[in-house]
Amino acid sequence: MSTDAVREYYAAFGMREWQRLETAEGIVEFAVNTHFLDRFLPTTGRVLDLGGGPGRYAEWLAKRGLRVVLADASPELLEIARSRIASPLVEEIATADARDLSRWDNASFDAALLLGRCTTCQTRTIVEPPSVKLSGSLGLAGRCSLR
Repeated sequence: MSTDAVREYYAAFGMREWQRLETAEGIVEFAVNTHFLDRFLPTTGRVLDLGGGPGRYAEWLAKRGLRVVLADASPELLEIARSRIASPLVEEIATADARDLSRWDNASFDAALLLGRCTTCQTRTIVEPPSVKLSGSLGLAGRCSLR
């Protein structure tokens, strides 16, 4: 799937992606994910929410007192995040490709999330999976949560 096709795919979700976690299934998904994230993420530091779309998890992370960078391939979903998230702890909302994290210095983050499926990572052009690239972005004691 090309990068443009991925962006178009996620752009079509729009507000439905924000509202998805308000459905019965979404409430359970969010509760389970945040339960385990709460257990394993650091209590302080900076977190990369990669592929975080409209920012539901970024918002939750900021409420926990973590500094957050929200990155996604879809400018449309990130616009929803900009209009919904008011926390100054969300330091950056950036359009980014999971295959290229070079905009951030190595060891920039204490933890990283990559929740859901990584559609952009299903191409044959990838040499390293995002988890390998994430490891360079994390500090020495950094944690990465992939689902």
